[in-house]
Amino acid sequence: MILRFFFFFQVCFLLFAILYIASYFIITRYKRKAGK
Repeated sequence: MILRFFFFFQVCFLLFAILYIASYFIITRYKRKAGK
């Protein structure tokens, strides 16, 4: 039970990290386009 919960938390953390990085790249790319 504890291992399953830890695995679920790890998967959620990885998904959150991927979304954060993706949003960061999108924001930087959008700012560069707006600047030009």
